[in-house]
This record gives sequence, C-alpha cells and structure tokens, in this order.
Amino acid sequence: MIYYDASEARIGTKLPQDVIEYGKPYPNLEAITGGDLVIVPELSLADEVRLKEKTKRQLAEQSGKSVRELLEIGRKSSEEILIEYLFAGSLVVQRKSGFDLIGSVQERLDESLARMIVVAPYGCQRILLYTGVFDEKNGNIILNGKQTTHSYWSIQMALSAFGSKGGRVVNLPRDNMILAWCKYMESKLLEYKHKPVKWVMPEVYFPPDMPEIENILQVPVAVRDGRKTLATFPGWGEDKVNLLWTHLQNKFNIKVVSTFFLLMYATNYVTADEVKGIGKKAIDSAREWMGIGEKDYLIYIDNSLQLMREER
Repeated sequence: MIYYDASEARIGTKLPQDVIEYGKPYPNLEAITGGDLVIVPELSLADEVRLKEKTKRQLAEQSGKSVRELLEIGRKSSEEILIEYLFAGSLVVQRKSGFDLIGSVQERLDESLARMIVVAPYGCQRILLYTGVFDEKNGNIILNGKQTTHSYWSIQMALSAFGSKGGRVVNLPRDNMILAWCKYMESKLLEYKHKPVKWVMPEVYFPPDMPEIENILQVPVAVRDGRKTLATFPGWGEDKVNLLWTHLQNKFNIKVVSTFFLLMYATNYVTADEVKGIGKKAIDSAREWMGIGEKDYLIYIDNSLQLMREER
C-alpha cells in the first residue's frame, strides 16, 4: 500500500496521477513524517477497519477477533496507525522533482529529515527520492538536457549531507517511473515481512557501542520542547532561545530544560546580566507578551509557574 499526503492530490501537484490513483490519501502525512509518501507492505488490521476494505464479518473471520474487538481497534487515530507502520519498518519518502530539489537546499531538506528521524527508527527507512537527469557543465547543473545557473556541487553536497545525516537518496530519471519504484519497494517490504529473521554469527569481534559524542555530522534534531513556544515570542527567535537553553543547561547541570523553567528565566532581568546576546529589551518583550506587570515576577513551584508580586 502507498499512502500520500492528501495535499498532493490537488490540481497542479507534481505527484503523478497514476500514484494518486494507486495509493490512498493520508491526512497530515508530511507534517507527521516529513515525507510525501509512506510505503507499507500490507494494511494493518486497524487500517482495514478504518478504510472499510472488507466487511466487519470478513475481518472478524480472518483475524479471529470479535466485531466488538474490531470496533475498538478501529478507534485508533490515523496518526497512531501511521507511527505503528513506521516503527514496523515501512518507508517514508520525501519526493522532489527537478527544480523542486534545487529549491530545497538546505534547510527544507533538513526539516524533512528531522521529522523522519523522529518517526522512522532506521536510516534505511528515510528516503529522499528525486527525479530528473542531472549533469554538469562549467560548474553548473544541466537538468534534463537544459543548462541552468545553479551550482552542481551545492546540490551534490546537499544530497551527500542527507545521506550522512541519517537518510538515503534515490534518483529516478523521470516522474513517470515513481509508481513502478513504489510498487517494487512495496513488494520487497512484503517479502521481508514474511521471511524469517537472518541471524549472523560473525567471527570478527564487534566493539561495544560508541559513547555519546558531539553531533559532528550535524544530524538535524527536531525540537519538541519549550523552545518552540519561546521562539514565537516577539523579539526572541531561535538564536536567543538556544542561548538561554544552553545557559540553563550549564548553570544547573541538566540536559532537558522544562518549559516553565525556560519561561521563568526568559522574563527575569537576571538573564540579561548572565547571558550575552539576550538583553533587557528581549526580557521586556517576553514580560509584555505574557502580561506580567512591572512589579510582578514568575516563580517555579510544585511543577507549575506562579505569578508573584514584589513586596517593598
């Protein structure tokens, strides 16, 4: 089965029509996974119930479950089902056609890969599929026989970076080959699913796991903590938020800074004195945004933020 982001079915999309007809739309697929497509070997029981591929009676006979049990299984959200597929080895694919790839270097590819890393545990599952015949002349790209003014090596380095940061890259000459490739990968996944695990007893000694080290490959990391909230405050943004986050990690010798803790220090003038790059103006902005009065301040007590007033 091939799922595609529901927005890819819009008029004017570059996703080939035969892929749309063969696959099924999935709501918010790209937002959840970082990919336009997810390739699964076969439908899960939860998805068969959700998509009504068969009657409840047929499914009950096939699975050995009661209709009541099937109804309970069918209550899973589409996001839950999708994550189950990916943790079972399905493929998530970000598709780029020709100039789409050129326009995606570098931050957009990093954002896609960061989402993929969250939901797909293995690098071999995270695929950048791009189409077009790329060649080089005088340092610039020749795309499908046409000379462009875009740097050939900037694209090559972006593709190499996607692979070294935890994904893999596949190229097809034309968009009309996408469905055939998807079907081939679908059949291979199904074959893998029903084959026994291959156990290997190597003669060569394998060293223990590497210790935790610096992220020298700059693998993109999806931020899912309080920094996302503070970064939306006027006058802050990613750079200031990360400065404060790092400062609090070092100051209190902690790895994860809670959202409440982050907001408490973002509204405290002590921060302007302690953190170079965060001034009184940013603190004023955060206090105004949160509606904190001139004599008020936030304090973190019993896992919650409380508003206190200075007593003079």
